[in-house]
Amino acid sequence: MKIKWKRLKNIASVIVKRNVEINLTTDDSMKGYNALVEYNGDSVLVFLNGNNCKSLDMVIDALAHELSHVVTGDQQDSNRHKKAWDSLKEKIKEEYHKV
Repeated sequence: MKIKWKRLKNIASVIVKRNVEINLTTDDSMKGYNALVEYNGDSVLVFLNGNNCKSLDMVIDALAHELSHVVTGDQQDSNRHKKAWDSLKEKIKEEYHKV
């Protein structure tokens, strides 16, 4: 299945109310990570590890994980972060599959 990257970008931007850029990389610096996020008041930059995130479900899981850091403001994987992550996974899947 082809991943609709622009759709994911738009969904993510709506969720965090900021411009989101999604970068797929296979760089060795990502070894050990599925994704990383950098964000400030105006924008969010998500790096997805293309060596690990090979399916739509894996991409959505990793994207939701990183966006939950932005939404909660938690840098650690706290209980609040976990709840947001679970919620965002479902929201992204629902929006992605809308016709």
